[in-house]
Amino acid sequence: MEDIGPYLDYDGEDYECLLCNRYFASIASLYQHCKDTTYHEWCDPCRRVFISLDAKRAHLRSGCTSRGRLYTPPPSPPLSASNPGPAHGHQVKAAHGCSDCEEEFTNDSNLRVHKKTHEPQDLPCYSRDCDRTFKKLSSMLIHLESGYCDSGMDEEEIEEIVGASYLADQFLDEDGYFCPECEKEFDTFSGAYQHAEDTTSCSYLLSYPHCLARMSNQIRNRVH
Repeated sequence: MEDIGPYLDYDGEDYECLLCNRYFASIASLYQHCKDTTYHEWCDPCRRVFISLDAKRAHLRSGCTSRGRLYTPPPSPPLSASNPGPAHGHQVKAAHGCSDCEEEFTNDSNLRVHKKTHEPQDLPCYSRDCDRTFKKLSSMLIHLESGYCDSGMDEEEIEEIVGASYLADQFLDEDGYFCPECEKEFDTFSGAYQHAEDTTSCSYLLSYPHCLARMSNQIRNRVH
């Protein structure tokens, strides 16, 4: 893999966000994902991903260059009776530790994002002609939609399969895909599926007999 920055990779075929385990056909679409996602932080001038807001702030304080000017953080308010500062010797401890590598995080959200990097990449592609493996089913769906799979599948064909299914009206309308639980909208089937993977209240949709589980099975039966 070619290293294009922390948590980002290019394997000669797809661009990948390692934190989200999502694949993209171009570096522009990868960067757009990094700007738009709520699962990690992004410094656009430096084209760098940060696992938490605290990490991004530390980067900004240490010398991010934006528009040719060194970022300078705002000064801390002066100490006073109403703002005595931290108690002597007090340290803020991370309350959420990774059981795999012992790295610590200040909140559970950052820990969940980090733990995705430890997930095994052992889910084989639906296509028997493709030797790619994935950590999550949504990553495989992104791969199929990208048009780079040896199966020849692409986003248009996935949409045709979904549109022809009796399940389609449960998560697809004239405006695009949507989550039947929370009604959040998506441009692709993989986007709707990944949302269900990452959202506890919507994750039941991935289990039988619910619609996203049944639809992914129909796609599997159509991929060669």
